[in-house]
This record gives sequence, structure tokens and C-alpha cells, in this order.
Amino acid sequence: MKPEIIINAETLERLVKRSRTNPRKRELELFRSSENGIIPAMMFNSLQLGSYVQPHKHPKDGREIVIPYRGSVRTILFDEEGKIIGHYDISREKVAFIELPGDTYHGYLALEPDFLMCEMYTGIYNPNTYKNFAKWAPSESDSEEIKNAFLEELLRKTS
Repeated sequence: MKPEIIINAETLERLVKRSRTNPRKRELELFRSSENGIIPAMMFNSLQLGSYVQPHKHPKDGREIVIPYRGSVRTILFDEEGKIIGHYDISREKVAFIELPGDTYHGYLALEPDFLMCEMYTGIYNPNTYKNFAKWAPSESDSEEIKNAFLEELLRKTS
């Protein structure tokens, strides 16, 4: 394995294009996993309008760092019961960096097409265990109608 990680504009554009055709309206590419002990894990995530990232939290020792690269997204923070406790519009022009503590429910709503962000995760990244999904929020496998109603409600409450 090469010691350096190089992510160029072509790589990111391919990621954005894949998000446009993905039924989930988003695409993630992991560039460094922390499973081998190298922390933080690093990934780029592209979201399209109407994508749904089910609110989730990470273990207490896993902080999530978000750095926007293109467009804007609304980050919404929730308490344990699903009440909104805060929100931030993340973009290069507004909030250009956010670090979310572990054990904090959060989700994302794309505010523009082709949103692109760098995410770093300070815990051990295991795609099966690093996220604990909120039971009070629709699952990503629920119908589009249910998810869209939830998204509209979140946008209304945070506007």
C-alpha cells in the first residue's frame, strides 16, 4: 500500500456522477479505513437533493469531522428522543468545518445538488458497527413517501 493518499478532481467528479444515478441519491468512497489502526478514517460523500441519511450516532469514542468541498448541506442534531437540538448549514462559505462528538444523533439534508464533503471519523471504522441508527426516524428502506414526509418536516422545523 502506498503511504500517500491522493484524491484529484477527476476522482471526486466520478463520485458525484455516481451519486446522481444511485437510488439512494448519494455515494460514499472510503479512502482510508481505521480498521488497520490508522486514525482518522477518511471518506468523501456526495449527496443529491432529496437524499436521506437516516439520523444516527457513533460510539462515544468516535467523532465525525465534516469539511464541505462543494455545495451545502444541513446538519441536524437530535436528542435521544428525536427532538431537534440544533442545526447548521455546512458550506465553504458558511460553516466550513464541523466536528460532531460521539454519542450524538445527527443527520444530513442536501440543500443543493452535487453536494460533496470530506468526512473523517476518529474511531475505528467498521461499516457494520460505527453507526447506531435512530429508531424514531424512518429507515432508509422505508417508502419514499415516508422518508420524504420526514425530510419535509425536518426542513420546515429548521428553516
